Order: sequence, then structure tokens, then C-alpha cells
Amino acid sequence: MRSAIPAPRSATSWATTSTPTKFSFLYITPLQGSLRWCYVSILQFFSIRYLFSHKLKGATLAFFVTLACTVLFDLSIAIVAGMALCCVIFTVKCVQHVEVTISEVDPQRLQRINLSYHPRHSSVRVVYISGAIFFGSAGYLERSLAQLPEDTTSVILSVRGVSTVDATGIQTFSRFIQAQQAHGTRVFFTGASPAFRTAMDRGGVTQLVGESAFYWSAMDALSDIAQESQTV
Repeated sequence: MRSAIPAPRSATSWATTSTPTKFSFLYITPLQGSLRWCYVSILQFFSIRYLFSHKLKGATLAFFVTLACTVLFDLSIAIVAGMALCCVIFTVKCVQHVEVTISEVDPQRLQRINLSYHPRHSSVRVVYISGAIFFGSAGYLERSLAQLPEDTTSVILSVRGVSTVDATGIQTFSRFIQAQQAHGTRVFFTGASPAFRTAMDRGGVTQLVGESAFYWSAMDALSDIAQESQTV
């Protein structure tokens, strides 16, 4: 009987089974310097020192959480955990920085800009709103607007300090306007940015108050309120 002739081994099999030589590890030597430099660059010591020297609590907390997750779990998990924590910190700060101030019309301030004080201005309230109006701060805005006096006949919402508004914020404004109009109170907007106007248009708020209810400043709205009362 003829003996079986072994099949020739491929180049790949020879490469995998060959014994390593001292020349196989020569690439590690120049790579060590690159790895060390990448390690130093990734750590960003200047950014870390900036966080600690300026006592940025939120950023420092995110740094330690990401570092701990990197040691305990995986790098991908650490990145996701750090990003999630940063989102939570950002949301909390946005809620804390929302301010709603209700004030009456100041006759002395009107005199400084050569605008006469009308008796009807005594029942006008100017509400200054600043910050991001979204699902996290809409409840605070609604509770603040509910503190308006019952004898208010006109409300001027100064939204010049509003950076952004989402669907929940639009619904809050819509419910407030509908409630005020049910009691015969007029609502005006002043200092609205183009993005805010676009949101109000899409949310149907502009249809409730009308295009003429948007002014550049509260003084313009007060001037029109005085002129309307004189013509009545």
C-alpha cells in the first residue's frame, strides 16, 4: 500500500508555529515611548489641576466617578457613566438657575424715560423670567406665575433672559395664558428671541395672544396699554 503523503503546510501555519526569535520583539522598544506619551496626553494634567484649583464641584465629581468606573469596570462603561452624570448635573444646574420675578410698574422709572404713568398701570404686573424653561423647571415657573394678584388686568412676560424652551415649557405658557384670558386678563410678551418666537408659533401660543402681543421692551407694552385706556 502506498503511504499517505502529508499535505504541504501553508505559509500561515509555518508562521504561527515557528518559534519566536529576539527580532520578534524589536517593535516594543520604540512603542514604549509612544504609549507613555499617549498616557500623559490622555490624562490631561492641566485640565485636572484646573478642576481642583478652581473648586468646580460638579466637574470634579464627574472626574472621580469616571475614574472609579474605569478601575472597577470597563472604559466604555466609565465613559457612559461619566456622560450620564454630567447630564444630570447640567439638568440640576438649569433648574436651579431659573428665576421668576413679579414686580409692579414703577412710576419713577417711567418718568426717567419720559413716559407718563397711567392709573391703569397700577393693575399691570411685569414678570421677569430668566433661564431654560424645560420639563425640569416648568413646575417652578407655573407655581411662580400662580402668585399673581387677583386684581391684575394685564401681565407682561419679559422673556429676554429665557435661553431655551421645550414642549413642556410651551404647554406651561399656553395653560397660563388660557387661565388668564378666562378671567379677562391680557398677556403680553417682551424681549422674545427668534428661537422663542418660533417655539411659540409652533405651540399655538401666538394664536392665543395674537401677533400684536409681542413687544421689544416692557415700556413699549406699557405705552400701548396707556393709549388703549385713553381711547376707550
